[in-house]
Amino acid sequence: MERVAVSTIKKQRLCFYRNSLKEAIVTSLNSKASPYEIKNWVNLSTSLDGRDKITKTLQYLMRILSWYYHGSRRSEPFRKLYASLGSSRKAFRLGKFINELVSLHELVGKHCLREENKICSSLTKALKAFKIIGMAGHWIGDNVSYLSSVGFLRDYSAKKANEFASQCYFAAACLSFYLTCKDFFRVQRQLLLHKVKHDKKDKKDNLAVAPEENTLALQRCQIEQTSNALTIVKLVADIIVFGNNPGVDIFLKVRGKKLHEALHCLFGLISASAVIVNKFPGERGLC
Repeated sequence: MERVAVSTIKKQRLCFYRNSLKEAIVTSLNSKASPYEIKNWVNLSTSLDGRDKITKTLQYLMRILSWYYHGSRRSEPFRKLYASLGSSRKAFRLGKFINELVSLHELVGKHCLREENKICSSLTKALKAFKIIGMAGHWIGDNVSYLSSVGFLRDYSAKKANEFASQCYFAAACLSFYLTCKDFFRVQRQLLLHKVKHDKKDKKDNLAVAPEENTLALQRCQIEQTSNALTIVKLVADIIVFGNNPGVDIFLKVRGKKLHEALHCLFGLISASAVIVNKFPGERGLC
């Protein structure tokens, strides 16, 4: 009987998590502006992340078409455009490592101020710091690779800089995956508390809608939860893509061969699409 009871509780919990995530996704998508209006895509393209991910989508589309037409004359134009789009993306990332250094300085400052209160665990702080350092290393390697490829830094190897950038991003993405999953479950617990308050108020007052304050808090949690879920999807795709890049080459080391080119491009498109959905403009104050 105890095993049956435990199994029933687990099923109910999984059902709640599944339903709460569905509701969160619906709420988050409803808070976004219409994707059928050109002005919203223009607004997305004005942000650095939005423009970069739109270009990344085109880049991987060209790469997969280049692979599809491999061996024919049609492949060359797609390959050249793919290479050009990759280079143009790098140009807009010059100096981006400075943002990571600022974030690291702010993180260390907060740690010093809050150390007595013990608001955040030292382990989480350390992981966040290493993630930021990894991202800074990635942007530095990316910048050196671009400047070397255009002939500005002739004494540095673009290939080695690219490999260093891939190694740094792979490590940072793994740390970020853990931290985002931890945040995902934190928000999940908050959603559960808001749901309980919502249901209690409904039963007490026989109202179909909870008080406005609790409803807004619930919606904000749902939007944050969807954002975390999309970030997890992006990070998994990035780990697979960068794990296949030279300098990391996990698939080559484990399987003896690299990941299939079509799968590599597919995960690149998934990563870009997740960010586009996450960064898409919102039409309400909740976003």
